[in-house]
Amino acid sequence: MVHQLSSYRAREIDAQFQNLDNRLDQVSEDLERAEGNATALQDVQRAIQKDRRDLQDLRQIVVAVEYNLQRQKHLAGPGDRVKGLLRNMEKMLAAVMQGTKGSQVQTSKAPISEGGLEYNNNRFGNMVNFTIVNGQIYTPGLAIVDAPQPNTPLGGDNLQVAIDVSGNGQLPWPASTKPDSSTRFHDITLFLTSESHNFTISNGTKPASNTSYVGPVLDLEPSSTVKHVNWIWPECLVGDGSGSKDSARGAYNISMHQSFRWNGTDYYTVFDLPISVTNSISKSDDRIDCDLLENKLLSAAEIDKSSDSLPGQPWVEDGVSTTVSSSNATQTGAASSLPMTIFSASRRVLRNRIARALIIIFAIWNLVEIHVIQRRIYEIDHVLRHRPQNQERIYIASINWNNELILRSHWSKALTQLVLKLGRENVFISIYESGSYDNTKGALRELDWELERMRVPRNITLSPVTHEDELAAPARGEGWIRTPDGKKQLRRVPYLARIRNLSLLPLQDLARQGITFDKILFLNDVVFTPNDVLGLLNTNDGEYAAACSLDFSKPPNHYDTFALRDSKGHEPIMQTWPYFSSAASRDAIKNMSPVPVASCWNGMVAMPASPFIASEPLRFRGIPDSLAKYHLEGSECCLIHIDNPLSIEKGVYLNPLVRVGYSGAAYAAIHPMMNWLSAKRVLQGLWVNQLRRLGITSWLKEVIVRRRLDSWRALNIGNEERGELCIINEMQVLHRYGWAHV
Repeated sequence: MVHQLSSYRAREIDAQFQNLDNRLDQVSEDLERAEGNATALQDVQRAIQKDRRDLQDLRQIVVAVEYNLQRQKHLAGPGDRVKGLLRNMEKMLAAVMQGTKGSQVQTSKAPISEGGLEYNNNRFGNMVNFTIVNGQIYTPGLAIVDAPQPNTPLGGDNLQVAIDVSGNGQLPWPASTKPDSSTRFHDITLFLTSESHNFTISNGTKPASNTSYVGPVLDLEPSSTVKHVNWIWPECLVGDGSGSKDSARGAYNISMHQSFRWNGTDYYTVFDLPISVTNSISKSDDRIDCDLLENKLLSAAEIDKSSDSLPGQPWVEDGVSTTVSSSNATQTGAASSLPMTIFSASRRVLRNRIARALIIIFAIWNLVEIHVIQRRIYEIDHVLRHRPQNQERIYIASINWNNELILRSHWSKALTQLVLKLGRENVFISIYESGSYDNTKGALRELDWELERMRVPRNITLSPVTHEDELAAPARGEGWIRTPDGKKQLRRVPYLARIRNLSLLPLQDLARQGITFDKILFLNDVVFTPNDVLGLLNTNDGEYAAACSLDFSKPPNHYDTFALRDSKGHEPIMQTWPYFSSAASRDAIKNMSPVPVASCWNGMVAMPASPFIASEPLRFRGIPDSLAKYHLEGSECCLIHIDNPLSIEKGVYLNPLVRVGYSGAAYAAIHPMMNWLSAKRVLQGLWVNQLRRLGITSWLKEVIVRRRLDSWRALNIGNEERGELCIINEMQVLHRYGWAHV
């Protein structure tokens, strides 16, 4: 809350009020002495009544100008209305002061404002002020304040506020809280405000270690229609008297923010009840630091964006403010001792308005981005259907274990179609099957017969060695680890690396015979089409150290997180689009361009063949057993890119246009007739990705791995592992029917 009158200006107005009162008293005494002249008496009496009305109107404006925001209604030009109100107020003050010739008090030429706004009052006749009737303060809202009274000096242990929420018996309670009530409360929130402080008295959020917390006002004393707020004074208000110049003690407002519905229309009003914190407040352990209660002070320009005044006071006759100053029972509230807020607005309203504005801006931005992304996906996705024919020679390598189902349903047929597309003279197929328990061998024999019929050069190895056989072998050499239960077990990754290398043996034999290939296509047990392969081979116009597809088992989640690393070497921060934390990888996938990554595999990979037939051929591997003992593991499909000499020169790319699945249903889900990413998926992905980039989970994972690596390196000067980015905090061992985490 920002109070717009400076204390100097407020004191000046108070002095003017006092001077006018003195003058009017003097005039009254003169009238008593002028009883002999009836005509003159009547004229002077009329002048006095006019002066008193002007003075009273001025008091009402200074004390009770309240700006109320309708939550669902925004009227144009609130700033102009405020400026007009303040200009009229200056004119009115000057008009009243014209009759004070000879007085020592002069009207200030400076604007009664802060922040550069001139104050005027072109609508003061419609403004709502608070009215005191029989000691009850009728606020611009549904609440009636029973205590404290205006300008009361307060102190003691607590600030005590009593609020009648029944409209002095006119508003049913608790029926007034029913959602369908035409007149009802939504919320009441209290603040203690001054020119330099804005303390929270009550709200719905409990600050940390706040013993003075007061819950939602309407929830207090549920069976009572009078809510008693008992707020423990904070530490900075301890003392006696007004305090020093720098003291927090002195003049304050109890600022009541009301959200309510009146006759079917929702309103939000702010009402300031002037008090002074000048009585003694003793020290206590219950008093908390004022900083825990402090809220930001906002300027008038920030908070006055859309405001309107309440058309009347709900519980005063006909809903119109009553200000009969001649009655002892009814008087208009004033606060001459406090630098009053000429206009005040809700901190919460401002926060909501800013939030709404930001939401609108972000919504527009997101809609544009969604449209651009979806359009690009649709346009580029359909280019795949018209890929140029591949003219390269391709070595196709695949390892199989318990893959009978997908071989018979999709894989074998897709492979034969791919051979026709590439040309049988341009391919060699190497398949290594490793002791499957299902009838994978039978499915591969059928494929072998078909390839024989097509006269396709190939090598299909059907190994009888099962996982159980591997585990029963003597634990010799690399690839074994002692687990926490004391057993020596076969590590999964070195085993897979050995099987993949076996699928590359024919490549070396053919090279010795002078038969070479341009690329190696590594095929997992995925659903794919020949066009998928052609698109993959053409990634980045064929210039790459490796090009990977994007694989899915349960869309929309991508599958292979073990081997995938973004351009900065980080794991994906999410399994759904757009996956990555690094800007380069993230921007590329938004544009459906080849995504620069440090490593990938993801179901289908194309790599130049030359490193695999070099004098020191590139091969798959795992991390050393001595490092794996630290409960660490790295994928062979990630380490291959670290070891590949072409990775730095040509780059590793993930092609988002090439999407494969581990079942027919998964493949169909990522290849719909229209966009494979819905607007909802895009919007959700953009926001979740932003939020996760702010987190530290990935960083903590990397710190754990780095510390264990450092410990391992410290053991021996020869301990070194280039593939740090591939390593994760896991231990994986082979199992009879698969593999297991330890």
